Amino acid sequence: MNRSFGNNLYSSTNSRMSAPVTDWEDLRKQARQLENEIDTKLMSFSKLCSNYVARDHLTNHHNIDSPTTSTSSSFETMSIEIEKLLERLSDINKCMTDAIPTLLGPNTAATHTLQRHHEICQDYRREFERTKANIRNFQTRED
Repeated sequence: MNRSFGNNLYSSTNSRMSAPVTDWEDLRKQARQLENEIDTKLMSFSKLCSNYVARDHLTNHHNIDSPTTSTSSSFETMSIEIEKLLERLSDINKCMTDAIPTLLGPNTAATHTLQRHHEICQDYRREFERTKANIRNFQTRED
């Protein structure tokens, strides 16, 4: 019997008792790694957006040509990267949800951990959408 979680395929034929726990731990590890990566990207994204606004403010007051094309390109590229990471994290969270019943007995710690991972993903998505909306609003006012 094989179970597929994310990109990894686990076999539970050899050790039926430890496979669900191993699957769960692997998924938790993947979720933490993605959360760290998303956190770093969101900080960079926020800095990029702040620099975009600050650069535009400076160039408007000093009549300097603004290099907004490269900044806009970076904004779009980072938006796509973060969106993909958030989607991967959501997928892993779904796999974790599917893995909970395979754990032995009622596992409130696993349920709490899963809830926390869902909350983190939602927080990151809200922060991303807020930052993206702010820069889009700024670009709209600019035009």
